[in-house]
Amino acid sequence: MSRSNGVMKPTAQEAGSSVSFVRKRRRRESIRVTRINVPRLSLFLATISLWGMIEYMNIAAGKINEVEVVWRGTKAYDKRVTSFDIKPEKAFEIAWREYQKSKHDISRKPEFIVGRWYWFGRETKTDAPLAGYYVNGDDGRVEYRQSEKTMEAGAKHLPRDAWRMKPKS
Repeated sequence: MSRSNGVMKPTAQEAGSSVSFVRKRRRRESIRVTRINVPRLSLFLATISLWGMIEYMNIAAGKINEVEVVWRGTKAYDKRVTSFDIKPEKAFEIAWREYQKSKHDISRKPEFIVGRWYWFGRETKTDAPLAGYYVNGDDGRVEYRQSEKTMEAGAKHLPRDAWRMKPKS
């Protein structure tokens, strides 16, 4: 350190070393900050990506379940019925009230469940016509769905374009 006018000033070498020390320290801190932020950012992005993939798979699974069919008399049917708030007897009452309005053929027991919907329609021994009343097992909504298609007894999925929705009047 040198004295000029009674004030102590660092020499150029000392000043340079203190500046370079600060620079090195700042470089280390910025590297350290970068190392901390990159993994956190990567973790955040990975979490968002994983969440997005899970949601996409749930949507895809939901679409598959809409056409999945379970038949009366099977364990899968019994399991599905236990997951519903509306039991088959109550679903029949709901479908019967709707039948009284429109007089489409109806069965007394749902032969199968499509997704979350009980089917009530014209009974046959060899195949199942898809036209009929569909009662939602969760909330009791009822829809009449028109279709010219049938499916074989025991089929696990609906055929493509299984029904046309009846236009609401």
